[in-house]
Amino acid sequence: MSARTLTCKTLTCQVTAVEDLNPDVFKVTLAGRAEAMQHAPGQYLELMLDEATWVPFSIASADRGDGTLELQIQHWPERNNSQRLRQLLQVANQLTVRLPSGDCVLDTQSERPLLLIAAGTGFAQMKPSSKPRFVTSPHDPFHYGGRTVSTAIYMRKTLPANGRSSMKTLRFMRSLNSR
Repeated sequence: MSARTLTCKTLTCQVTAVEDLNPDVFKVTLAGRAEAMQHAPGQYLELMLDEATWVPFSIASADRGDGTLELQIQHWPERNNSQRLRQLLQVANQLTVRLPSGDCVLDTQSERPLLLIAAGTGFAQMKPSSKPRFVTSPHDPFHYGGRTVSTAIYMRKTLPANGRSSMKTLRFMRSLNSR
């Protein structure tokens, strides 16, 4: 699926799950009509907080064809929109979204070497692009790191359990700052 062939649309989705991944990052699972939820790996969506406020988030799952998708959202208590979104997710079972957006997608036909580097929730955009690539090209390096505390590397325990043997080049780099 090409990002160029998908048209951005506004729709209402069901919030099917909200799960804390660490003290600062939570996973949100959304569901809608399969054809309306189509997206290419690396694309993002926008969530509506109110009529004038839309906030963008990278889609952290490949298009499964079943109308579900996953977001990995970092909560910033000092930011107004972050507080509003967290409160909204505690009471809402539906959200209005615009998707898909963005052209930063992986060419799945390419056999060129690929180097992916991610930190924190920047991993969300790379996750759907990289997973199939590790199966077809297990020699591509992937580096994933955190920032100020080790809990910031929230996918550290999850990824190796999903295929350590096929992901021999996956490296976790702790880039911790002791400020």
